[in-house]
Amino acid sequence: MKKLIIIFLFLIIPLQIATAENQNKLKEVNKMIDERKFASAANLIARDEGLMNDPKSIMKLTDLLIDNYLTAINYKLFGLKDLEKGELVKDLRGKAGTYEIIEGDLEKLLYEKIKKHSDDPYLNFAVGKYISRGYNCKCLKPEFFPDDPNGDFQYFEKANKKGIYNYWSLFRIGFHYHQKGDVDNAILHYEKSFNENSSHTPTIHNLSILYLNQNKLEKALFYSNKAIGKYEDPAYDTDTYHLNGIVNWELKNYSQAEKSFKKALSLLNYHKGAFSSLLSFYRDRNNKEGYVQTVSRYISNDLGNIYYFNNYINFLSGSGLHSFDEEVYQLILKIQPKDSNKIGALYFNMGKFSLIKKDRESAIVHFKKSLSEFEKMESPPKGAINALKSMIARIEVKKN
Repeated sequence: MKKLIIIFLFLIIPLQIATAENQNKLKEVNKMIDERKFASAANLIARDEGLMNDPKSIMKLTDLLIDNYLTAINYKLFGLKDLEKGELVKDLRGKAGTYEIIEGDLEKLLYEKIKKHSDDPYLNFAVGKYISRGYNCKCLKPEFFPDDPNGDFQYFEKANKKGIYNYWSLFRIGFHYHQKGDVDNAILHYEKSFNENSSHTPTIHNLSILYLNQNKLEKALFYSNKAIGKYEDPAYDTDTYHLNGIVNWELKNYSQAEKSFKKALSLLNYHKGAFSSLLSFYRDRNNKEGYVQTVSRYISNDLGNIYYFNNYINFLSGSGLHSFDEEVYQLILKIQPKDSNKIGALYFNMGKFSLIKKDRESAIVHFKKSLSEFEKMESPPKGAINALKSMIARIEVKKN
């Protein structure tokens, strides 16, 4: 592996005002970036004393290292390369290869510079980006800055007030206000972020959430439609479809609401929120067939895993019983698992279901069946067995 050692030697030299020479070098850097010669661009900055004491150049170096590294160790050691035609950073990142290694403590450099020049917008932007991206990728364990995932806000805010921002910094500022419950400021900065980059899915999704909460349904739908499926990760895309279902339901776009709820569950079959919303939707639409099929498919994902059935039980506990649930109850009783673990889990949950129905006799029958099956197992689950014995005893006492 080719190794380029670049040590940040200029920490104690005062920052320089941008010179014509520095501006020309930055033009050269930008040309290299346009040509995707990222290692060469980083080299040019990091080896130049004048650029390493120019705030704008330090921000540019920070951008280069954080946006285009292919390998990074503890956010201290960054490996870059000049990309060939067809190569993409996202495809190469984390893979073995020949990279130019840029050594140097970027955190220390930024810390020392910002400590002496706390109002400089370029340095504040660089620090905000270093902190936010570091926590975002779970790469950063800070030595000089406080260990605070929200520590980027103060730096991005200072930079923003002096006109230095991009979609990411505006998103992070908006996210800070969102967390604090300052909806107006959150929307303001999310909207600005969207104007800078209309394809940043977290910004779009969060705008949809906030507009839904304000009952501005048309705006919520506008952003929700732009966000659905754009994360390209089922764990996140399921949330975009779930939200889209809720917005369309509120707008009485019932067909699209149902499609979106179903899509959410197809992407992540254990998604509790989408499951509960779809059941509530079917109750609202008086759709018994859809309701019964949804519950049956959901709990059948894994009869031995109480997670699925437990989510249904929790839904019933919060929303109450509906006439549809009796049919669900009878349908579940017809399920005949073969192994003792699944039979035990199924009847354990049916016992809880019976308690919600206030049918103590059936609950005892189901719990005893569950207990019998668990005790047959080669390695009986002692915790479940003890819990069942206690539950049976308590119910029998109350019954008598």
